[in-house]
Amino acid sequence: MLHAADTSDKPIDYVRLHFAFEDKSGKILHGESLYNHHAESLSDDPYVEKILNEKPHYDPIQPGQSDTFGFSISCTELPVFSKVELFSNDIKQ
Repeated sequence: MLHAADTSDKPIDYVRLHFAFEDKSGKILHGESLYNHHAESLSDDPYVEKILNEKPHYDPIQPGQSDTFGFSISCTELPVFSKVELFSNDIKQ
């Protein structure tokens, strides 16, 4: 299980992780992204918003607290890949 911990003195609004499935030359064949649990609704599309009758929202991660990420990626449905990179370039405070 992946965790995001706020070790700063300010709350973190959300953390977004990105997975890049690459071939041997580094070309990205497929990508996935996800938000921490308290911000999962930020990835909802308009149809899901309508069904749930809610707008995207998040509960900030407070200093000293942490949150987790939940994900499942069916690798059998992906093209053949050589490596997977995990990175975050979207952390909002």
